[in-house]
Amino acid sequence: MRETLFNWLQGQVEQSHCLDLFAGTGVLGLEALSRGAAQVVAVENHPEAATLLEKHGAELDPARYQVVREDAMAFLRRRAATRFNIVFADPPFGQRLLSRLAQQLTTAACLHPDCLWYLEDREPLADALHGTPWQLLRQQRAGQVHYGLARRGE
Repeated sequence: MRETLFNWLQGQVEQSHCLDLFAGTGVLGLEALSRGAAQVVAVENHPEAATLLEKHGAELDPARYQVVREDAMAFLRRRAATRFNIVFADPPFGQRLLSRLAQQLTTAACLHPDCLWYLEDREPLADALHGTPWQLLRQQRAGQVHYGLARRGE
């Protein structure tokens, strides 16, 4: 899935400002950093995961990788100084957060108007995006996981 995602994003990642919500292991944000992203902000509220992310970010490029120890939804509600143009967000499965997240991303002041959003869920992605301006550009399924790339439309 990661290879497919970065093939989809080919030419988009270099010099981008990426937001990795529900970062977990941080694999997507760290991959973006290795592919030339100008900045990656990883948002993770699990203490052990955040500590590990800080360690990996410090090893790769601490000037371009920041870890925010905060709930992802709370982060989106406050004004961030950076305007992100790529968001990686795959909230924990089984909590039905994707629809709520789509609503919050729609109104988040920290996103560029033409922001790209990589999303994952066990439910069909179109269901979560229904009623929002997010438009699926690409989507696939791997086992029980639906994943795709969306852009905020008009």
